[in-house]
Amino acid sequence: MKLALLIRQLTELGLSDLEARTYVALLKSGPATAYTVGRAIARPTANVYKAADALEARGAVVSVPGPKRILQAVEPEQFLAQLRRGHAELLDAASQGLRSVVTAPGRVGLARIENVDAVFERALAMLESATAIAAVDCFPASVARLAPAIESAFQRGVAVYVQVYEPVRIRCTSLVVVARGEEIVRHWKSEQVNLACDAREVLLALCNPSHSAVIEAYWSSSLYLACMQQARLLREHAFHQVHELLERGEAEPAAIRRVLTQNPNFTSMKMPGQQALAAQIAHAEERS
Repeated sequence: MKLALLIRQLTELGLSDLEARTYVALLKSGPATAYTVGRAIARPTANVYKAADALEARGAVVSVPGPKRILQAVEPEQFLAQLRRGHAELLDAASQGLRSVVTAPGRVGLARIENVDAVFERALAMLESATAIAAVDCFPASVARLAPAIESAFQRGVAVYVQVYEPVRIRCTSLVVVARGEEIVRHWKSEQVNLACDAREVLLALCNPSHSAVIEAYWSSSLYLACMQQARLLREHAFHQVHELLERGEAEPAAIRRVLTQNPNFTSMKMPGQQALAAQIAHAEERS
């Protein structure tokens, strides 16, 4: 691993640049004085002493007894385990603190997402909170990232309808492979993540193929937008099911009718978002 990348990773974990360089230098050299470390990383001895004090406080460095202060790095596994526990405790405390200041949130009409990790965190949160139904339409690399959450939702009893563009094994309610899916992926030269859950929230995201950048991504808890996208994804799912019957030579009227009648819709299945929207419509009618 390149030194610059390693130093950046350690600074992102909370060390200063000098602390990170001191710790890495001690791992490479073994026990050494601050003077020796300073020469190795081209930093003043006094500054290295300050960094060593901070590292000792963090549990990353220990001092070896003797006439001179000898510094020794703690094994990476032990130090990283301490960092992991510390971050977990901070996250727990921050979570409690943030929940304590949250007021009742309003519904979001449309929010733009600019970060790929945020796109997938949102998709995972949607699948984890789904209670009735989820419709997923994803390109191959995106499906791989969401597969565990899809299966977890299915195991909880959520009806999960998944549309993919190459054969894949996922436990869900219904899985369809889009005809000429690989050609479609090549045409778009991107990664798509389209998801609607409970007719309550929707995510539409277009990322670059390597998942390093967002091209356009939007999430909404608008009930009307969510209901429309939930219906669209489910209808598209049924379309591809019929197409599969045609490809297999099994597109008999009875088989097509079975697909169409078994495909969930707002009259055959209670979806939380649609029920909430119906209540809004009724309330608006009462006020008029």
